[in-house]
Amino acid sequence: KKQHVQIFKIQYNNNVRSKSMENYLTAIQILKTWNDQNLEKFKQYCITNTFKDSKNGSAFIRLETEKYLIEVIAWNHAYCLDIQIIDIVTDEVSFPTVGSCDKIEKFKNHLKSFIEWFNLKHEKKT
Repeated sequence: KKQHVQIFKIQYNNNVRSKSMENYLTAIQILKTWNDQNLEKFKQYCITNTFKDSKNGSAFIRLETEKYLIEVIAWNHAYCLDIQIIDIVTDEVSFPTVGSCDKIEKFKNHLKSFIEWFNLKHEKKT
């Protein structure tokens, strides 16, 4: 494994296209980073917040608020992302995002759209 990492570093350093390291992040790494970045917000509004990495190419975040049960599931394969939202009051289930994201930016945009929705639903009413 060490040799593989060393070869990767050499190949990366010699890459004339000079891609940013961000292009090498897995879906799970992005999901974990996104969860960490929003953790304080989740702690503020969520009864539970669970991040679980299966160590097998997939991970999920489970959030429970007073009104919603939410699962955000990511697979490294093709940057797959599923977001499921269950309204506890109405039992309505929605899947705002399902399936593979052909590019890392699309994956990140889905997470960004979700957090915008989350903020709107949980902002303090004055």
